[in-house]
Formats: sequence, C-alpha cells, structure tokens
Amino acid sequence: MLSKIRNNLRKTIKKLALFRNKCLTLSLSLYNESMNKYSVSYKKMWILLVERGISPVDLRKDLNIATGTMTKLRRNEEVALSVLLRICEYLNCNIGDVCDFVKKD
Repeated sequence: MLSKIRNNLRKTIKKLALFRNKCLTLSLSLYNESMNKYSVSYKKMWILLVERGISPVDLRKDLNIATGTMTKLRRNEEVALSVLLRICEYLNCNIGDVCDFVKKD
C-alpha cells in the first residue's frame, strides 16, 4: 500500500514539474515577445545633463558608474534600476525625466 502511494506521489510530482516548466517557458516567451516591441531611450537624460552643464564624464565619476554601464546608456540598452535611481537622485528628478520606453518600428 505504501509503495503505491509513493509511486503515485512520484508520478504527480513529475507531472507538476512538467507543468511548471511549460508555464515558465510560456511566461518567458510572452515576456520576450512584449519586450521586443519596446526599447529604452535615455535621450531625456542626455538633454538634462546638457541643460545642467554636467558632462557624462562628471556623471560617471560622481556616481562611480562603470564604463560598461555608460556604454549601455549611450547605446540605449537596459541598465540596472539601481543605476537609474542613483542618476535620478543625483539629478534630483524622477525616472521618467531620465528615460522612456519607446515602441520599436
């Protein structure tokens, strides 16, 4: 009797694991599909820096931002939210004043 219960439990666990994997695959697929429609733009940040007379080098040094992160910002690639929040605090603004999500063509 106990062995039957164990076998049934193992089968149920396997089915749940398969179901979980399918759900993860589907959610990742939906996420990728939605993210491929939009890209990030830091154009507002660059304009704000020019208006305030702050050079990108000063921003990088003052906030201790890695050069690779600065490259990502220049290329309009995703950067860590913590970096964006540090920039916002430095510029005394909201995140919407620094970046936008724009629909791809």
